[in-house]
Amino acid sequence: MKICPKCGGKKFIVSAHVVEDWLVDENGNWIETICSGEEVSHRPDDGDLWVCSWCQYSANGRDFEAKSFNVTISYTVNETVTVAAHDADGAVSMASERIGCEDPVSYVVEDEGGNIVLDGMF
Repeated sequence: MKICPKCGGKKFIVSAHVVEDWLVDENGNWIETICSGEEVSHRPDDGDLWVCSWCQYSANGRDFEAKSFNVTISYTVNETVTVAAHDADGAVSMASERIGCEDPVSYVVEDEGGNIVLDGMF
C-alpha cells in the first residue's frame, strides 16, 4: 500500500504504458488509431516517479510505501497519554497529550523530518 509521507494522501499521478493499434502507411507513419488502451505493457511500479495528487510531493514509488508500526499507548486518567510508535527498523517516535476523564484522545506521531507516520484516536 502507498501513502504520501508528507500529507498522508492515498491517490497518485503516475505513468503507465498503454498499447495502441495503429493504421500506418508504408513508412510506419501513423494514420489513425484503430484500438486504444486495451493492453498495458508497463504498470506503475516502485522505480517510477509517483506524484501525490494532493500535495504534489514526488519521489520513486518505493518512497511512498506505507510503513508498519508496533504501537504502545499508555495513559492515566486526568494525566498524560503517551503514544510510542516503533517502525520495522526499531526507530521510535512518540507523542504525548494531557487528557481529562471524558476526553477523546487524538494523536499524531511525526518523524524527525516532521512527516506524519501515524495518527489516530481513541
